[in-house]
Amino acid sequence: MFLNAIGVLLVVVALCGAALLFFITRADTYQELEILLHCDFVVGLWLAGGYFLTSISGPDKMVRGRNSWRMATCLLLWAGLSGLLMADHVLVARIRFHNPRATTSNRIKMTELALEQYFEDCGTFPSQEQGLESLRRDPGVPKWAGPYLEDKDLVDSWGHPLLYELRDDLPRVWSAGRDGVSGTSDDVSLESERRRLGG
Repeated sequence: MFLNAIGVLLVVVALCGAALLFFITRADTYQELEILLHCDFVVGLWLAGGYFLTSISGPDKMVRGRNSWRMATCLLLWAGLSGLLMADHVLVARIRFHNPRATTSNRIKMTELALEQYFEDCGTFPSQEQGLESLRRDPGVPKWAGPYLEDKDLVDSWGHPLLYELRDDLPRVWSAGRDGVSGTSDDVSLESERRRLGG
């Protein structure tokens, strides 16, 4: 009875988690995509584990030949649910990340996360003079623990370096967009993308 209750709970949690992952959760960065794929794997494992626990607590738990059927069903449930979720997340991510503005927005977000890590290590953000180069190469700041990003992460989809300024001790990162001219309507920043998408 106890195993059956645990199994049912696992199945319910797995199905709720799968619904959340499928309908709501989307990756904005490659790091987030990696986390989602791990979650997809675990949710499928929960479903398979829940089914297994409920099946071994049933009246036919000692019937010969049932174990191989149970294991095969568990593997199918695990592979089916995890595979479906992974395929969905990878497909959506490929579409989003291959959009130039989305790719650039993703790199801006990664850069801002790297700046936060830089701040945690060094106690300050890079100065205007140090710029984003300090995320790749040691600027001579104590406790620097980089590199925090690779060279390719600091270039937008059109080959222009990401722009950086430090104003009132707060960093701002943006792209000059396709035309390469900052201050025009095609500039890309996290704020502009939220406004454009109505978020």
